[in-house]
Amino acid sequence: FVKMAHESAVTWAVFSGLAAALAGVCGKFAFDDLPSQQLANAITPALMLEEYTLYVSYGLRLLFLGGFVLLNGLMWQWFSQALASAESSLQPTAINFVSNSVATSLMGYLLFQETHNVQWCLGSLCMVIGGVLVTQDQPETKGDQDTTTSLEREKDQ
Repeated sequence: FVKMAHESAVTWAVFSGLAAALAGVCGKFAFDDLPSQQLANAITPALMLEEYTLYVSYGLRLLFLGGFVLLNGLMWQWFSQALASAESSLQPTAINFVSNSVATSLMGYLLFQETHNVQWCLGSLCMVIGGVLVTQDQPETKGDQDTTTSLEREKDQ
């Protein structure tokens, strides 16, 4: 049961991080004039709506605002599920952070031509390695087998 809960916590934390990254992309389109205007300029000729480019841009911004709100809600729901199914809050928090950071950087590169220097890439690699280490099963130690506290043992004597 512990292994299944562990896997569930990791899965929900990854979903949460991905939702947060997608919410960031939606936020960029919703709250920044340039990306939404560029997208409207790209799609209006295909729809034969060139004279309505400004309105298409406003519609896209509203659509992305809805996506921003929805994805933030999903992110919190999934992160809460990750926390509820984990033994410690460290694991879901670290996994959420790593998946969000990596997904955000990839989407920034692919969608907005953002660039990252070597230091940034090495830092991201360290975060991924840390995320993998956090998800590894810890060997059971002798202290973990006995769950009674010293006060409980004294009380029993």
